[in-house]
Amino acid sequence: MLSSNEKLLAGIQKVFRNNGWDCEMVPGLPVVETGFEAHHGRLNLHVQAYGVVGAVSVVAVSPTLIPSAAGRAKTVELLMRANERMNLGGFELRWDQGEVLFRIGNVFPGGKIDAEVLSLLVEIAIVEMDRIAPCLALIAGARPGELLLLDPGELLARTDLLPEPGPPESGENRV
Repeated sequence: MLSSNEKLLAGIQKVFRNNGWDCEMVPGLPVVETGFEAHHGRLNLHVQAYGVVGAVSVVAVSPTLIPSAAGRAKTVELLMRANERMNLGGFELRWDQGEVLFRIGNVFPGGKIDAEVLSLLVEIAIVEMDRIAPCLALIAGARPGELLLLDPGELLARTDLLPEPGPPESGENRV
């Protein structure tokens, strides 16, 4: 008989297979990892199962690290402003690593994965991280004097940083 974590993980893997998304189990953990090609680059993503409560957490990780404390302070303001506008999920900064995450989760009643909901959670995580990626790149690449001039609210409002709408490109793990 499968444990609650094993049931959730089997459901997660099935959704990934059905969507044509490659993934790997993390040995010893109730976690599935993968990477996705987004408009602004490759994102790492992991999905963790919490079997006892029937919950799943989807986390997209930015490939852009924020190296300086001043850059991290600007990033915190950027993420706070982005989170103000969100109803689902949220951005986080691992301060010591300078790593930006987007996390979204859901509780699946009875521990039964709803394929449409999980697929949407994955897509939301990727789209939100990709949306903020150019802002993170500008902050990470800014010299100290330039950082002072960057306004996170203005960065979020810039439409020139967003990808052009259009059909999805073909390729490995694309959303």
